Amino acid sequence: MTSFQPGTASVTAPPVTADPLPMVPSPPAAPEGPSVVDELRALKEEVLCLRGLVGAQVTTSGSPIMMGTSTAPNAKGEVPPSEVCHLTARSFPEGSKKAKGVYNPPQAYMLAASRMFKSFGTTPGTSMSAMPFVLWLRELNCIKFVVTPAVLMAIFSGRLGSRGRTLMHFRESTELDTLEDGSSNANFSSDFSPSADLPSASARCSSYEDILDAIHGLGTMGQEVWYDHMRKLTSRLRAFVAKNKSTDPGNTPARVCLTLLYVNKFVGTALGHLQADDPLW
Repeated sequence: MTSFQPGTASVTAPPVTADPLPMVPSPPAAPEGPSVVDELRALKEEVLCLRGLVGAQVTTSGSPIMMGTSTAPNAKGEVPPSEVCHLTARSFPEGSKKAKGVYNPPQAYMLAASRMFKSFGTTPGTSMSAMPFVLWLRELNCIKFVVTPAVLMAIFSGRLGSRGRTLMHFRESTELDTLEDGSSNANFSSDFSPSADLPSASARCSSYEDILDAIHGLGTMGQEVWYDHMRKLTSRLRAFVAKNKSTDPGNTPARVCLTLLYVNKFVGTALGHLQADDPLW
């Protein structure tokens, strides 16, 4: 440092003798990530799943319970609405003892109703009480058949066909019958107890048109209050009866009766799955 003299330094830098740095290979290009469309689709599926979980949330004694059992798709890959995909019988509170005549169905019936009716118990925070629902159902303009408390309970729980109320009950009442019921005590009954009896009905009919009329009566109600997977049931029943009608234009009594029996069997079997805690319902 003592020999350093400002202004005497050379402008010529000494030659560099060190070896040149080795070439570093560039990192491989990162694979292309998922497209925006794929990400949006994945997010949408996640939202639908979360909606189903929220729909299955029930408050029991102040504690929320989440049910995670998912409904498996059918043979066509279709699944029911997200609101009902994660429901089980345990999604509903156990029935408590109430006053005589008040409708208080078991958990399996509540599960069946939630899988059938798009207006029952699918929105978080709504009441899970069956009584107000069946009373609302009774007043719908789309219902043209006789609705006693026992009939309403059968519809609510899916106990139709071979499992309960015969399909022939859903034939539309005539205007005269409706007027007579309104002028008698027929509409007064409010007994929703398990011992309530269904109105009498015959297991026979005279023509395929009678069966189609009954399917129409049930389908008219279903068009208003059912999910799409339920409405497909009446469409298939209608096609089944129509094929038998075209094959048997003479309305052979034995064949007409057999067709009705099979229709009731199909309805009962299909609706029986609605009460099952099974992903393949």
